[in-house]
Amino acid sequence: MSDSADPLEQLRQVLNSTDTPLANDSVRRLRRLAHALLSTGFDEEAHQRCQERLPELAVAAQRGARVAALFPEEVAHLDVCETCAGDYADLLDDLAEMEAGVGQPFAEPPPAPRPSWRARLGQWLSDLVRPLVERLDLDDAEGVEWALQDYWELLPRISDPTDLHLDTSGAMAFGGQGNQTLLLLITSGFATQFLLSQYSQSQLRSLWQSGDLFTLAEHTATRVAHEVALDSELQKVFINGYVAHVKRDPEAFMQLATRPDQP
Repeated sequence: MSDSADPLEQLRQVLNSTDTPLANDSVRRLRRLAHALLSTGFDEEAHQRCQERLPELAVAAQRGARVAALFPEEVAHLDVCETCAGDYADLLDDLAEMEAGVGQPFAEPPPAPRPSWRARLGQWLSDLVRPLVERLDLDDAEGVEWALQDYWELLPRISDPTDLHLDTSGAMAFGGQGNQTLLLLITSGFATQFLLSQYSQSQLRSLWQSGDLFTLAEHTATRVAHEVALDSELQKVFINGYVAHVKRDPEAFMQLATRPDQP
C-alpha cells in the first residue's frame, strides 16, 4: 500500500483485501473499522440486536472465548457505536467485580439442593390428606401440618411401618375420635411406607407399566384402613383418595421408594 495514496483509498483497499486464516486480530479489526467508516447511515436493527446480545457477548469474553468469531456482527457494531461499546465495557466491569467478589469465574447459579426423602414424603402425605380432611370438614391446612409433625413424633412408638400387622390400639390411642386428621395421616403414612419399603423403584415402575400399581395401592390402603379400624365413611374416603393420589403423579410416588434394586 503506497504511503502517498489517498486515505479514503487506503481504507477501501483494506476493506477489499482478502481475509486469510493467518490474518491477525489487528488486521481484522482494521477491516471492520474501514467498513464502518466507509458506510453511511445508522443501522437501527443492528443496534437493537447488539443491545440484546451484549450480556451473552460479555459473559463469553469473561470466560475467554473468541467473541469476534462467535459474535461477528455484534463486534463489528461495537466498533462504530459508542453507546453499545460503553454498555459492553460496563458489563465487563460488572462481571469482573462479581468474579473478584466470589473468587471464581462467573457461572450459572448452582441448582437448588434436592429436598430430603423425609421432606418429600411429608409433602406427599400432606398433599394426600389435605383434600380428604377438607372434604370431611375435619380440619384446615394448618391442622394438617400440625398433624404431620405429630405423625413423625409418634411413628416410632406406634408400630413398624414396614409391617402391615399394626398396633391398632396404639394407632387409635394417638389418633382417636378427637383427632381424625392425625388418624388419616397415620393410615396414609403406614400404607405409603409399607409400599415404599417393600418395592424398589424399578419394581414399582414395572407394576405401573403392567397396570397393577393402582390395584396394589388400593389393596394396601384397604388392608391398612381395616387394621387401623377407620370407620366406614373415613375408610371409603381414604381408599378412594389414596388411589387417586397415586394415580395423579405415579412418578413422584415411585421416586420415594426406599428398597434398593436387586443387583
